[in-house]
Amino acid sequence: MKLFVIFLIIFNCTDSNAIIFRHDRDSTEYVKLAQEEQFNCVSRMFKIIKETDTLDKWEERPQKGDTLKPWCSCELISERYVLSAAHCFTNLLKKDTTYILDDGSKIETYNVTGEYILPANKFRFDFDGKMIEADTILLHPKYFSLDVEGQWKNYDVAIIKLKEPVTKIKFPILYNNNDEVGTKYIGVGWGHYGRAYDKELNYGKKLAGENIIDTIWNFRDGVPGTLGEDFDSPIDSNCNKLGDSKPLDLECTTTGGDSGGGLFIKKENQWFLAGVSPSGGVDIEQYEKTGYYCQSSYWVRISTIIDWLNQSIKNTK
Repeated sequence: MKLFVIFLIIFNCTDSNAIIFRHDRDSTEYVKLAQEEQFNCVSRMFKIIKETDTLDKWEERPQKGDTLKPWCSCELISERYVLSAAHCFTNLLKKDTTYILDDGSKIETYNVTGEYILPANKFRFDFDGKMIEADTILLHPKYFSLDVEGQWKNYDVAIIKLKEPVTKIKFPILYNNNDEVGTKYIGVGWGHYGRAYDKELNYGKKLAGENIIDTIWNFRDGVPGTLGEDFDSPIDSNCNKLGDSKPLDLECTTTGGDSGGGLFIKKENQWFLAGVSPSGGVDIEQYEKTGYYCQSSYWVRISTIIDWLNQSIKNTK
């Protein structure tokens, strides 16, 4: 059974992907980047919230009665198949606690003591303005099987077969090489977003930002399963944990609550999907000192799961 802690700021909790960007930049620059054609494959999924469902205390019930609630980001990888984070499709059994920052802000923390997959008919995917129902949801088989802290992060990925094809959106090539380190990437997703020092974040726009893949982290049997990066500050060169301390023009990071967003890299004028955002967290001590700057985050590495992806598609056709 997995036991871990995820830190989530109460007012920006959701299971949707987010982009946290530089404090000296405006969100419009990140919105414009996300609107480029090669990122049309990134959309968002919705979860059906029934009136009888019990929600977490940081979640708002959208309206009375059954409704669709924005839930996670996702990427179309073929006409019938979508990638996202595995935990988007599970229900957590958890022990809640609360952490109070010096300024009175609340940080929600929890230990996950159990988890089970939800039925496919609870989810819809928005592509080209049309809601499409999930037919089959496959979580990586090792997502539930590892009980060593941290190992499950390599496998927080799911592949979803849609009930009908999406024909008007171009999908990316899955990256299958091992030379990602040092490459600039574009991270794309929906959800909460804001500047590096913001206490309260906004919600509901598709944003994209850039960063450098600084390292590859190992969590299982010496196999490098995640791509790592940090969020460099434009005003503090000491705020650096990995790679070069100089931030990119549209530097960004992911944070607690990010789920299912895509990491894209460009090689020889072709765009590849090289990573998927898993569940994330915030280093609370670092957050109190520098906001979101200096935080490090990671992405599930596509090249280490591509055999599973291809076999899953073959088995569900």
